[in-house]
Amino acid sequence: MRRAVELRSGLVVAHNNLGLALRELGRLDAALEHVRRAFELEPAYAPARTNSGQVVLSSGRHDEALEHSREAVRLEPNAAELHDNLGNFLRVMDRLDEAWTACVRAVQLDPALATANAHIGLISQKLGHLAEAVRWRNHAVELD
Repeated sequence: MRRAVELRSGLVVAHNNLGLALRELGRLDAALEHVRRAFELEPAYAPARTNSGQVVLSSGRHDEALEHSREAVRLEPNAAELHDNLGNFLRVMDRLDEAWTACVRAVQLDPALATANAHIGLISQKLGHLAEAVRWRNHAVELD
């Protein structure tokens, strides 16, 4: 990805993917630089927004992460993965009712999205609905 960015500095997907790789390596400042560059180049590119949210969430900046995630959902309201990411951010922030709503929306858009089913299970567990949590998490395992 670094080479792709060197060859074509305006390649949005390369900046986005390089940012993800750098995040995995724990290089959060560099990761954020590239995912931000991706959405500067293409403001309507929702994956860069949600990935930016993931990077800043890793840095502990929850409110900023939530802002990016909400923008990604606004840009692509029918993308189940984006609703799931939003729900997961909200779950981490203990905003469980909002998290539930976002993850349920993700499952409505894509019933086979295992991560959304798993996140609903985690939310149910945090809410103390253990039987429901087990059902959702077991379904996630069946899907994946």
